Amino acid sequence: MSRVDAAPSFNLEPRRQWWGVYSVRPHMDLRALARELLLYDRLVLPVPEDLDEADRWDTHGWDTYQLDYVAKNLEDLVQLVAWNGEMRAARKDHMRMLSAAGVTSEGAAYGATPQTMVGFIWNDVLAHDPQDRLPRVPPRIVAAHLSEDEAAADFEPTPAGRAGTPPAGRTSGVLLTEPVEVPDGGDDEDAFLTAVRVAREPQFATARRALYDYEDLLVMEDRDDGDVARVLGALRDDYLDAARDHAGATVRQHVARLIAGGGGALVNSHLPGAGKPAAFAIGKVFAQFPSFVPGPNPAGAHPGEALAHVSAAYPTRM
Repeated sequence: MSRVDAAPSFNLEPRRQWWGVYSVRPHMDLRALARELLLYDRLVLPVPEDLDEADRWDTHGWDTYQLDYVAKNLEDLVQLVAWNGEMRAARKDHMRMLSAAGVTSEGAAYGATPQTMVGFIWNDVLAHDPQDRLPRVPPRIVAAHLSEDEAAADFEPTPAGRAGTPPAGRTSGVLLTEPVEVPDGGDDEDAFLTAVRVAREPQFATARRALYDYEDLLVMEDRDDGDVARVLGALRDDYLDAARDHAGATVRQHVARLIAGGGGALVNSHLPGAGKPAAFAIGKVFAQFPSFVPGPNPAGAHPGEALAHVSAAYPTRM
């Protein structure tokens, strides 16, 4: 019996892929991309709409030749979306709101790009992609960030403590802090190419799917029995082991993921991996949770849907 089969029973919905939407600069950091490839089924990268826009990107240091190199190596793991006038206008509106709130950091400026893009992605995919490249069900399309600074400006997660009711404009959620094993051999390009290979391995993709599905269902169902901690630790070990098995040398980093919902008695706890020190922390927070999931069963109507995903490789004490 597999660890997935041994998991406590949940009512499963059709499985959605995870797509992470990025700003204009992640392609410049191949080691960061190596991590992000292990978090998402597909990376959504903006590309210049035309030659004039491409020249502007190069002037700002967002090397379009590097972007082309990354896209060619990712192939089926990337979704390229033109950064068009409508998206740029939406971002300007978003930046005005941030500025009015006193948020002016560089991280917030970059974070505004994926935050405003997410609402445009699915229609763009339907309009331009061949039918055989579309996922079976619409994916979770989430704003992916490379730092806490990028994420905090929009989601503003704050510890909930013992407070029962979130303040105006905020929703209760959980902040999951968890490890990921990132390829660490050779130079930045070697790490990136190794991550591309790992992401395509069926064993790794299956382990990631099982873990993410279970984490979301855990929050949705508010389960707190001992079997949950045991199975969750086992699924996380499968995920980490699969990365190590196919990557060779790895370095452990931690990412944070925001999910709207409860979390039961597991909230504000540290859960161990199977036979290992604590490797997974859950804390209750109040945050802004815009809905990014297209298609049937919109995220706002389903408490277990992941409405926002914050990924950042930052040291975290477990």
